[in-house]
Amino acid sequence: MKRNGAKPEDLRKADFNLYKCGVVADLTISKWGAFTKLRPEDLGLKTVPDVVHLGHKELMDGESLKEIDSPGNKAQDFLYSNSYAFPIGFTRFIPYNILEAVLDKMDEYQKERGKAVKTFVSEHYREKREAMMVRWSKAFDEMLEKTNPGADHSVEKAKLMQKTEAKYPSETELEAKFGFDFVVFEIANPELKEISGEQAIDKAKVSRELTSQFREKISKRFDVFLDSAGSRLKGMILETTDHMKGLLSSGKINQNTVKAFGNFVQSFKRLDFIGYDRDIEKAIADFEVKLNGAGKSDLSDEQFLTQLNKDIDQIKEMASRSDVSEILGKFKRRMIIDNKDKEEAKA
Repeated sequence: MKRNGAKPEDLRKADFNLYKCGVVADLTISKWGAFTKLRPEDLGLKTVPDVVHLGHKELMDGESLKEIDSPGNKAQDFLYSNSYAFPIGFTRFIPYNILEAVLDKMDEYQKERGKAVKTFVSEHYREKREAMMVRWSKAFDEMLEKTNPGADHSVEKAKLMQKTEAKYPSETELEAKFGFDFVVFEIANPELKEISGEQAIDKAKVSRELTSQFREKISKRFDVFLDSAGSRLKGMILETTDHMKGLLSSGKINQNTVKAFGNFVQSFKRLDFIGYDRDIEKAIADFEVKLNGAGKSDLSDEQFLTQLNKDIDQIKEMASRSDVSEILGKFKRRMIIDNKDKEEAKA
């Protein structure tokens, strides 16, 4: 069914289905804290001298866990580079056209981290723990001597060593502390079920009011989210065109530049779920074709470089003039119309 567009008031409702464009994902990476808190009462004292430093102390040196931390850090960096911050919780929005690549990468990092955890637990943990207990033994000797110089601290030290050793988890417990959970959710419009029936008229009224308020609140968050997404895409274009301008000015255009621009184009396409601006997208695509078709002699030809400079200026100017709010308005109207057509098709 053909439509002329949605009414302005429709745009204030959270009824454009983002699930048509992507999914929401949550990455939770848990780890063993490897710290304990040393308090005055642990030393059998109410107060300790200023020379004794208590507080949080390491149960394992930081270097020992780097191999485990690395895959998790890479997974978070990859996800943040290939998604948008979603306005609910700490989730990320992933466009469908990049979802498969993200899932593959998350699976890769999860396996890499799982392997690192098993290697550390089975091959290094016991040795590292014993080395740390030696360090704790020396530290307790120094602390107890400072609190009461010249006294026999063997009993107090034995208690402290026992307490500290108990802070270390077993190998089975330790492995369970390192989690890597990547969950994907399909987005649906927020709904609250109304209470009906003669005995619940007032509650049904309250439910309708809460539903309206909830949808309005979510709608505002979606507006902020979409504005952020549009601004990020615009920023990617301006940042890349500025970089290309600098390379052209310094005469540093080469095959690496061509490859780098191609990577930008692919990244932009994967993240562009709103259909940013067709004219700009065409100009970028034409510029990429021109770069890819250039030989080594072309990249050093003054006339060719001058034309490239004009082309990149045009793309930058188009991006600078583009109105993100107008682009997002078109996107939301398109989604609303699609939803209404789908609903009427079912009727």
